[in-house]
Amino acid sequence: MAKNYGFLICILVMVLDIVAGILGIEAEIAQNKEKHMKVWIFECRYPSHHAFKLGLAAATLLTLAHVIANLLGGCICVWSKEQYRQVSANRQLAVAFLIFSWIVLAVGLSMLIIGTLANSRSRKSCGMLGHRFLSIGGIMCFIHGLFTVPYYVSATATRREEEKWKENPSQSVWIWNIAFIVVIVCYQHLTFLLSFGRGEFHFCQKVKIYVGTGGIRNMATLPTAELTDANTTHVANGDLRVLHPVFKVYGQVTSFSGPIVTMKVFEDNVLVRELLETKGEGRVLVVDGGGSLRCALIGGNLAQIAHSMGWAGIVVNGCVRDVDEINACGIGVRALASNPLKSNKKRTGEKNVPVYVGGTFIREGEWLYADNDGILISKFKLSN
Repeated sequence: MAKNYGFLICILVMVLDIVAGILGIEAEIAQNKEKHMKVWIFECRYPSHHAFKLGLAAATLLTLAHVIANLLGGCICVWSKEQYRQVSANRQLAVAFLIFSWIVLAVGLSMLIIGTLANSRSRKSCGMLGHRFLSIGGIMCFIHGLFTVPYYVSATATRREEEKWKENPSQSVWIWNIAFIVVIVCYQHLTFLLSFGRGEFHFCQKVKIYVGTGGIRNMATLPTAELTDANTTHVANGDLRVLHPVFKVYGQVTSFSGPIVTMKVFEDNVLVRELLETKGEGRVLVVDGGGSLRCALIGGNLAQIAHSMGWAGIVVNGCVRDVDEINACGIGVRALASNPLKSNKKRTGEKNVPVYVGGTFIREGEWLYADNDGILISKFKLSN
């Protein structure tokens, strides 16, 4: 029901913007049909009551479309550059579209109001040639839809992320993809209506995954067995190490890799949460929990946060809990065991320090490769 409601809102806003744009251009046409006189770079026009009505209707519909998208999408604010870097991708997208939609609204509404008022006088008006306020306002209405609809979609996705809905762990990703689809559709309508010609955009690359009984495997992650076979020299000199086979597999993703971020804590996961709430950018978090089995450092909520923030995986030298929730989440997790007890909240620990996990020292910036065969640590990115 919520998805259908959101779809109808998107259609409504698109229709309002498109109709407003058409009315703005029609108002310009109606204005040009009135008697006017040109002298050098000046011209005098007689007001058109029909153009006045069309321009007023266009301005009203443009404002209505903006109000609907902003009221139903909610206020998505970021108060600093640092905060912008740390928020989720959906929130970043929403903020960007919100800013652009307000700029387009200000320009478009100003053009429509000026053009409309020029036709409200009982006497003729004179001025510079080529103002074309109404047609410019109409074009801005089309552009407004290009930003306002994706804003509503991304703002909705942001709210759902923050409410931590768990019925569908991939819901935020689904909404993110819909946002891109809406952008493409709006762009195609815009180019058609304005006759700007055809354009081609490549917003994302195709990602291949394999879904089976063993979970999801990212095909970009090379099998650890093949990596060790192809890099025997690096294994011999210690540049490529294998962690002790003491870790259990959790999460839907059974194979993952990425540059390492390290953290050292003991029965306290406050710093872990703070780090996972920042952008992961495909990195892997390695948490040295001292091998403690007395409480859990990662739970279902943190796994979902890590997934939504773009972390590739988590390796914990300690315990996890909420195993069913983690196994339903699209992220790879490795841990020694599970324990239902939660950890302390004293905010103690260290970030970005060398840690000793699985029989080897692991340093910030090294690469981790994990699959069902085991976990590899490399000083650099590998290829087979």
